[in-house]
Amino acid sequence: MKFVSILIGALAGSVLLTLLTVLFHWAFYRPMLADGQYALVLFLVVPIGFWLGAVTGLILFHILHGNALLAGQLALNTGKIVSVMMILLGAFVLCGTVSVTLLDRLSSIVCWGGTSLLWSGTLVVYGTKLLRGQ
Repeated sequence: MKFVSILIGALAGSVLLTLLTVLFHWAFYRPMLADGQYALVLFLVVPIGFWLGAVTGLILFHILHGNALLAGQLALNTGKIVSVMMILLGAFVLCGTVSVTLLDRLSSIVCWGGTSLLWSGTLVVYGTKLLRGQ
């Protein structure tokens, strides 16, 4: 049953994060969608969504089976790891190479990791609440 929760979460997570990212880019970065290389965004979004979805499925499995402490630890640690990874990727890898300013770095973090950061931040908050017993 644990494997099924992880698999369903992973598949749903990759689809959901992809849809949310495309919607986010449509709302705020519309010219980016017309770029012929937009499919490269999926090389980042699909695996991150798969990972976040799998962990979310595992967290829900542990909550339903009465192990809130382990679920909280999983949520908090995964959320921290993904958040740091997306911030570092946006700030240093995906922001460009010529005369990069602080604003370029911040906009790259928001553009490339906005929806992933929202999900991972939610995991951090939820994991913290679970560990505090709320």
